[in-house]
Amino acid sequence: MKPPDPATFSGVDVILVVVIVILVCVSAGLALAETSLTRMSRARAMSLADESRRGSGTLVRLMEHPERFLNPVLLLELVCQLVAASLVGVVTESLFGPLGVVLGIVFEVAIIFILGEAIPKNYAIRHPSRSALLAAPLVTTLTRFPPVRLLASLLIETFLTYRLIGSQKKVDVLNAGLPTPQAVV
Repeated sequence: MKPPDPATFSGVDVILVVVIVILVCVSAGLALAETSLTRMSRARAMSLADESRRGSGTLVRLMEHPERFLNPVLLLELVCQLVAASLVGVVTESLFGPLGVVLGIVFEVAIIFILGEAIPKNYAIRHPSRSALLAAPLVTTLTRFPPVRLLASLLIETFLTYRLIGSQKKVDVLNAGLPTPQAVV
């Protein structure tokens, strides 16, 4: 393993490290959203709305169709984690050579597990209402973004439904992959 040379830590490496930190933070937010929203019942969301809790209206609308938000959240969470891991490999390889990639993998697994998964999901379990109210506006915005909705729908509904399961139902990919009312058997 070559020792790190501060001269080899370029401006590009700094930018990549900043991007890695941002991606891990976004991944953590999505993990919190995934756990809190999947644990939230529609009845509890309506109860929060009756209490006039800030953001509860958005939460109630999300809980009406949980299938519309889950796949986009899972897809974006996975993309953030995979891109962050890849960038960690690029940076550590440029600084430490081939052994740096191994060190980067170990570092990234620990960081993603602790900061990107365990802490936000445990917080969401301990504070489900607060977490769901916090996550609802972000998730609503993400699920309204057509490329995210379309990509998640295409990957999940089209691939699984038609390739693996062999279903004959029609899929409306522009409506989050939900079956159309005229679905055929």
